[in-house]
Amino acid sequence: MRPAIQTKSVETSRLRDYVALCKPRIAVMVLFTVFVGGLLSGARSDLIGLANAALGVLLIASSGCALNQYLERYTDFLMFRTSKRPLPGGRLSATEVAVFGAVTFGVGIAIMWMLCNWWVAVLGFVTWFLYVWIYTPLKLHTVYNTMIGAIPGAMPILIGAAQSETGISPSAWSFFAVLLIWQFPHFMSIAWLYREDYADGKIQMITVVDPSGKWAGRWAVGFGLVLIPVGCLPALFVESRLGAVILLISAIALGIWFLMASMQFARVITSRSWPSKSDQGSTPADVSISRKLLKVSLLYLPLYMLALLIAAVL
Repeated sequence: MRPAIQTKSVETSRLRDYVALCKPRIAVMVLFTVFVGGLLSGARSDLIGLANAALGVLLIASSGCALNQYLERYTDFLMFRTSKRPLPGGRLSATEVAVFGAVTFGVGIAIMWMLCNWWVAVLGFVTWFLYVWIYTPLKLHTVYNTMIGAIPGAMPILIGAAQSETGISPSAWSFFAVLLIWQFPHFMSIAWLYREDYADGKIQMITVVDPSGKWAGRWAVGFGLVLIPVGCLPALFVESRLGAVILLISAIALGIWFLMASMQFARVITSRSWPSKSDQGSTPADVSISRKLLKVSLLYLPLYMLALLIAAVL
C-alpha cells in the first residue's frame, strides 16, 4: 500500500502546483469583475452566457499566469519571493507549463467564441496577448510596464459587459476606469515591499529605478487622488436616485480612505534622505506601511463593487 499512497501524494502535489500556476486569488477577483461588468451592462437576463464568459476568462487568465511564469522562469529563480514557484522550484517542467498555458488558452477562447460571441472572444484574446506578450517582456525594459499591465488587469470588466445584448454600457466603461486607476497604488505597495527582489531579478519596477521611493510615493498619491472623482463616475449612470447617492457616498468615503493610506505610504518610504535609501534594505516601517496600503487596496475593491451592485439593483 505504501507505493500507492506515495503515488497519490505526488499526484496531489502536482495538482496543487498546477493550481498555483493559475494564481487562484487573482482568478477569484477576475471572476467577480466579469460578473459585475456583465450585470452593469444588463446581462442579468443571460446568466448562463455570463457564466460561460466568466469560465472563458478564468481559463485565459490561467493561461496568462502560466505563460507569464514560463517566460519569467529564470527571473523567478533569482528572486526569493518567486524562487519556490513550480517552475523555478523544479516541480514542473517548462514543457508542462507551456502545454498547460496553450491548452487553457485554446479552450478558453473556444468557449468564448462558441458559447458567447465574437466580441467577447476578441476582447479575451486582446487581454491575454497584452498580458503575456507585451506586459511580461516589458518588465525587463521599462518602468512603464505597470501602465501596460493595468489594461489587461481591468479588461475582464469589458469582457463581461460584452456578453450583454446591448453591448458595453457607460457604467461598465466607468468601472473599467476605476479598476484601471485602482491598480497603481496597489502595485506601488507591492513594488516597494519586494523592491529588493525585483532588483535581484532585473525587473524594471519604478522602485528599482528610483530607490528613493519618491516616484513610487507620487504615483500612489497621484492615482489615489484621481480615483476619488473617477470612482464617482458610475453614479452618473445609476437609474435609482437612492442607488446613485449610496454609490456616491461610498466612492467618496472609500476613495478618501485609500488616499490617506497612499499618503501615509508616501510619507514613510521617503522619510530617509537620498542616497542612504538606496543603500539600505527594508525597515520595519517600510514593510508595515506597504502591507497597510496593500490591505487597504484589497479591501477597497470588493467594498466598492458591493456598493456598485447595490446601486445597480435598487
